[in-house]
Amino acid sequence: MNFLWNFLSRFMLTLSFIYVFVNCQNTPHSRYGQASVLVNNIFYFFGGTNTTKIFNEVWYLNLSSSFNASAPQWYRSIDMPVGYYWGSACYSYSSKYIYLLGGRMYTPNTKNYNFPTVGYQFNPNTSQWLSLDSISSNKSFKTRNEIQAIIPNIYTNIYILGGSNSSSPVTGYYNDMNILDYNSMKWSTTLNQVNFPYLDYAAVFSPYYGIIIYVGGQEFNGTTLNRIDMNRIRIYDVTYSKWQDEVAGGEYIQPRVGHSAVLAPNGVVIVYGGSQDNMNPYGIVTPPIATLNIKTWVWTSINLANTPSLTYHSAAVYGNFLIVAFGRNGKKYHNGIHIFDTINYKWITSLGQESYQDNSNQKYLDIGIGVGAGVLVLLVTSFIIYKIRTSVKPRNATGVTDGR
Repeated sequence: MNFLWNFLSRFMLTLSFIYVFVNCQNTPHSRYGQASVLVNNIFYFFGGTNTTKIFNEVWYLNLSSSFNASAPQWYRSIDMPVGYYWGSACYSYSSKYIYLLGGRMYTPNTKNYNFPTVGYQFNPNTSQWLSLDSISSNKSFKTRNEIQAIIPNIYTNIYILGGSNSSSPVTGYYNDMNILDYNSMKWSTTLNQVNFPYLDYAAVFSPYYGIIIYVGGQEFNGTTLNRIDMNRIRIYDVTYSKWQDEVAGGEYIQPRVGHSAVLAPNGVVIVYGGSQDNMNPYGIVTPPIATLNIKTWVWTSINLANTPSLTYHSAAVYGNFLIVAFGRNGKKYHNGIHIFDTINYKWITSLGQESYQDNSNQKYLDIGIGVGAGVLVLLVTSFIIYKIRTSVKPRNATGVTDGR
């Protein structure tokens, strides 16, 4: 029995180490500035950075009905050809490709700038990468970052406004609109689309009105970067290729960069997170969540005590839920997932859940149950084998005395 217990102890210890190792390998490191896009029920994340590394990894989540933010099942795809952050990703439901445009690019596993292309085309079905420069090039757009690409679902164009260029000692800022027709793979550029260069904004497309709505960010006046008043709404009509301005009202929303904007199922724009600047200390902004009614152009703040404050995160609407991932809060980097109910305006931990609860220990509970079940099976099996062996007596001891 001592041998059996020693064997079981060592076996379970080894099993625990293996489980922890595999689990760590299947969980991405904390990061911010990654590009992301939702394709049906798959949420993809490309690259990102933190204080120690610039990532070229591709991770994704399957947002099925059993999805739990406290214990998400991560999947990893084929790595990007470059380390990558502060670019943008969008998906075409007609071409079935993900397009990554702009961004800061680096030689993988280094911090050495490397801008081989204006972007990449990624096939999510085959996990194959294709450099856009191999089929279409736009030298004036290469090295562009701090942008957001918008792909209206009724057109074959991808729209990218402004951005910055940080590949040289002198940073450049832009106020042009670059348009890529992904059918013909031809670029077009229109200059001076806004008064000052635009960057670090959030943008969202409204299919009902056929407009791209630009919210927040910062602009360069030739000398300094200034955060943009959240009441100043820039609108681009993709049908008529025209700009217009709206002045929003309602509650005060602090200017911000690194925030996200999504279109909720009820047609309002939800703005989440952001910071006061794109450098340390990445100051927190208030309110952390706000809605913009695009019929009345009125802001409403949402103040919930348990709202995480994140900037340069990822966000997407899946059904009635806003899914938030990664990002940073001051000097802290995150790899967590958060779910916001856009109907009831509350944070939850799993899709379809009625109320918010802290299930941060759920993952450890699952591990404990799995390990415990394994131990129980081994003990029962060992006990049965032991009983079988002890119940079978030696043949010379059956009905025989020693003659004494």
